[in-house]
Amino acid sequence: MPADDVWTFASGVRLHASSIRMQIRTRLQRANSSRNLWEPDEEPFWRAALQTASALPQCASRGGTPLRHGDACTLLDMGAAYGYYSLLARQHGPPGLAVHAFNPHPLFMRELQRNLALNGRDGEVHLHELAIGGSEGAAEMDYAVGGGLNGSKHGHEHGRNTRRTVRVATLDEWAATVAPALLKRPPPFLFVKLDIEGAAAAALAGGRRLLRHATHVLVGIHNDDEWAAAREAFAEPAYEIVMAQKGRNGATGNGVFAARKRIGSDGRRV
Repeated sequence: MPADDVWTFASGVRLHASSIRMQIRTRLQRANSSRNLWEPDEEPFWRAALQTASALPQCASRGGTPLRHGDACTLLDMGAAYGYYSLLARQHGPPGLAVHAFNPHPLFMRELQRNLALNGRDGEVHLHELAIGGSEGAAEMDYAVGGGLNGSKHGHEHGRNTRRTVRVATLDEWAATVAPALLKRPPPFLFVKLDIEGAAAAALAGGRRLLRHATHVLVGIHNDDEWAAAREAFAEPAYEIVMAQKGRNGATGNGVFAARKRIGSDGRRV
C-alpha cells in the first residue's frame, strides 16, 4: 500500500493508514473500511455523550473565538494514539467543546498532528505530550499501541529503538496548571477517557480532585487493578454504569468501563 494511503470512516474521520496498519491491522478492516472496528462497543457511548454536550447551552459556540483551556465543556482524551476519538469529538461535538489530547510518545504525537491536518482540524485540539500517572516524573515508553509506561510487550511494532523517556504528571497537577477552572466548580460536561495500557489505576488515584467533576467516563481496562479502581472511583449511586465489559467474551482481563453521572430530581448532578 502507498505510504500516504488514507482510511475514511463512516463517522467522517480520516486517518493515515500506514502506521495503523502496522500495529492493529487485524482489528480494522482494510483500506475501504467505513466502520470503526478498533473498539466497536465504545463508539456508541462517545456519540451519546457528544449528543448530550450538543444539547447544553454552555457548550454552544463562543462566537468563533479560539477555545480556551478549561472551558465549561471539556473532553480529555488520554491515550489518544492516532487521534480517532479526538477527531470524532471535534467533528461531532458542539463548537464550544474543548478537546484535549494526550500522547506521551513523540512519535504518536507526530501521527496525531498529521491526522489533525488531514482532517482540516489544525489548532482545534489542545495537544499535550504528556503521560498521566500517579506521580510527577519521567518513565520509559515504546512507540506501540500496546505499550504502557515502563515496559511493553509490543516494543518493536514500528521497528527497534523506539523507546523514549516521556514526561509524567498526575491529572490533578495537569489541571491545576492548564485548566484550573475545572477544579474550582463542576463543569456541565466533562468527558474523561483513559486508555493508557494498564496505568489507569495510578492515573485515577492522581486525579481525585478533577474526577469528582467528571460527567462521562470511559476507561480502557487491561488488568484487575484498573477494574477495581474504575469501579471505586465511579460507583453507584452517583454514577450510572453503562458498560463494564470484559473482552473476548469475558475470557480475558481486558475490557471497557463506561459510566455517566446521574441527574437528580432537581435537575442537578448527583
